Amino acid sequence: MTVPHALPPEEAAGRLRKLVGDLKAQSSFLESAEVRWDSPATCRIEGEGFSGTLAVRPAAVEALIRLEGMMAMFRPMVEEKLREAIARALA
Repeated sequence: MTVPHALPPEEAAGRLRKLVGDLKAQSSFLESAEVRWDSPATCRIEGEGFSGTLAVRPAAVEALIRLEGMMAMFRPMVEEKLREAIARALA
């Protein structure tokens, strides 16, 4: 999934970092997830039954999520909510 933005890459990365921190703090589903920043602009998230990567590119954020088992049936809802959250953070 790709979410476009018109921000400088550093600004987009900062907003994405804040979004990830906020989501982790607000969601019981994500509170036990491991978050690793491989670079200032690339984040890997791993939890029970899911994993994903968020990467800031010059004009978009690329999000790749993997849902395992029963969680896979929630993919459309998860993608929609994630797309909305990223778009709000980058607006």
